[in-house]
Amino acid sequence: MTTSNAMIKPGHESKEDVLSLVLKSDTLPSLPSVASKLVALTKAEDTTLSDVADLISQDIGMSTKILKVSNSAFYSFPQQITSIQQAVSMLGTKAVQSLVLSFSFMSMNKVKGDSLFDFDAFLKRALTSASVSKLIMGKLSDEDSEEVFLVGLLQNLGELILACTLPQEYNQVIEKMNGGAMEQCAAEREVFGTDHCYIGYEVAKQWNFPSSIVLPMFHHHDPKSYSGADEITQKYIESVYLANIVLEILESDNPAEHHGKFL
Repeated sequence: MTTSNAMIKPGHESKEDVLSLVLKSDTLPSLPSVASKLVALTKAEDTTLSDVADLISQDIGMSTKILKVSNSAFYSFPQQITSIQQAVSMLGTKAVQSLVLSFSFMSMNKVKGDSLFDFDAFLKRALTSASVSKLIMGKLSDEDSEEVFLVGLLQNLGELILACTLPQEYNQVIEKMNGGAMEQCAAEREVFGTDHCYIGYEVAKQWNFPSSIVLPMFHHHDPKSYSGADEITQKYIESVYLANIVLEILESDNPAEHHGKFL
């Protein structure tokens, strides 16, 4: 049975049950083939720039998007980029992976017409958070901040997944959140017995995303809950957390109420 016919019974579900429904759903967003193959390819230590370029070249639509961005004012390269091989060489593997996964993420909308979930607003917020996360990471560390953009973009993947696979139930979450009546994770736990952090984390693991991306998905609402030893992952989590506070302040009618989150 797919989740299009399944209903969550409040108080009777476990997070594992909800995850099982999500994974079996015929409306579960999926990664395009080129994106899933790229994730696997970039995990291999012997992967070359040519390997990455050859893979992307197999997808004409993705190749076109990469070339368009490569020649945009955002990068402002002195010469025109005319091939994927050249784009990968100029941008680097991490930047290309971020672009491919970003474009893939933006095409994942499977939200039904009767859903209260606003995909356009969700995507706008994700892109803003990703940009702010990258700026903050640049202040916290000398490490390449390209990957943290992707972390910021994908942090709420679980929210999109729940809205796509269990739309009626996620409508309940949205109704509980209306007017700031209830915080998002609390509303999700009340309806599902779990939240978007857990769902996004588990699905991203199924997609073989690296730990540097999946761990921030799980901990981005509570940086102190991360007890790992990897400093970069810790900085990713902190960057995304701070970026979200910045967004909350910008969107709030009473910005001062958020000052305690910086303490």
